[in-house]
Amino acid sequence: LGAPSPVQQIDTVRLLIRTACIAIALALALSALIGFLTTLGREFLLYALVCVLLVVWQSVLSGLSGYPEPWLPVGRTAAWWQVALSSLRVAVMGWIMWRLCGGPRVLQRSRPVMKGLLAVLVVLALGAPAMPWPLLSWVGTALDHLFLLICALTFLLGGVSLYRRNFRALEGLAAVLPLLVIELADLFGSRLLVQYRVEIIQLSVTWFLMVSAYSLNRGLGRLRQQRDEMRHLADTDALTGLPNRRAGLRQLEQYMQQARASAQPLSIGFLDIDLFKQINDRYGHDVGDEVLVLVARTLAQGVRNKMDVIRMGGEEFLVLLPGTTAGVAAPRLEQMREKITHNARNLQHEGLVVTVSIGLAQLQARDEDVAGLMRRADNAMYRAKRAGRNRVVDAGSELETA
Repeated sequence: LGAPSPVQQIDTVRLLIRTACIAIALALALSALIGFLTTLGREFLLYALVCVLLVVWQSVLSGLSGYPEPWLPVGRTAAWWQVALSSLRVAVMGWIMWRLCGGPRVLQRSRPVMKGLLAVLVVLALGAPAMPWPLLSWVGTALDHLFLLICALTFLLGGVSLYRRNFRALEGLAAVLPLLVIELADLFGSRLLVQYRVEIIQLSVTWFLMVSAYSLNRGLGRLRQQRDEMRHLADTDALTGLPNRRAGLRQLEQYMQQARASAQPLSIGFLDIDLFKQINDRYGHDVGDEVLVLVARTLAQGVRNKMDVIRMGGEEFLVLLPGTTAGVAAPRLEQMREKITHNARNLQHEGLVVTVSIGLAQLQARDEDVAGLMRRADNAMYRAKRAGRNRVVDAGSELETA
């Protein structure tokens, strides 16, 4: 058959570009739908609907611009389809450009205006089938000019946002710039745009969808980071950086479930700083905070996982020792007790002596829940207090282990 003619080669490239743009938009819609099913985020569902709308608009635009003849029948029906879809395209893309370029922050009172414009364009799209032919032509031209105006205004809006150090507006500027250039080139009758108008427009819309998807996922990442930070703050003691009571009891409950499931031992040490109120009264609360931080740091150095040391509140701490029997845990807690007293000398406060009393308890069959195990460790700690403080007492024995 011989080599294809230049016209056939160009037409093949055009077809590939149009098909690729529609395929990318469908892939983005599917990805957004999966994101919606995973996170139930409304933004993902709206983005998927926008992608589907622009896929239909691109398909109609391509069908009416087929070579050597249109793939879709040209007539009044095709005209109102194009006007309706163009109205919806201007509406959704204008709204997205306004948000990406920082419209809600720069112009806080512009939201009602954008909502009103969105409503007018949707009504215009719904009323397109009832429009006479001359009005359809005029509306189509007006929509092109309106889209150019929206691109220009949102681009300026993005520039103002960037000037105010809102660097997220860079995403909006990147999305709007190709559209603005193409609309201006179309207005001034660019020869290149006349020859490849449909392909260039589809490429710019595809780029717009990709940047919007990037911004959407970045926003989701920021929300997840904020959620994780809030969760961390809610579970962390601000002074020592250790898990707080709520997080610690949750961790202990998990360890108890694992210990019962695997028939492994579990021991805990409940610790109280001796005469801490007197330390605060004599040296001040700043020194008291130093003591709390020192105890927390010393305990954390004595375990493999820092999350196994919990500040229960005030001067009380909890040490979790999974996979450890009371016989093995006792010397480890004794070593921590001695290190606390030794390290406190480095605070260099004259006369300051820091000691701790520790109650040790190993998980037993009669411990139905966390409260039962904690109660035995707490009782052992008070036995250590009554026995003279500065010692480790095992809840399973009346004998001191130190």
